[in-house]
Amino acid sequence: HIVIRSTRVEPDTELARRAQAAGFAVQPLSTWSVDGRGPQGLLVGFTNVATARAAAGLVKRLRAAVLAA
Repeated sequence: HIVIRSTRVEPDTELARRAQAAGFAVQPLSTWSVDGRGPQGLLVGFTNVATARAAAGLVKRLRAAVLAA
């Protein structure tokens, strides 16, 4: 897994919702804290990505999904 930290104004739960709607299995990082107010970001698994080229394509899709408003 990797953690993508967020500096955006929107809560990470909203960013995760957008990514999930685009087919990504991500989790908001803040929900892993005891009180739900932890650092903002996304927890992302990547074990089934076979090549660097595939990873680059997925990163572009994830970025587009998260930044869509």
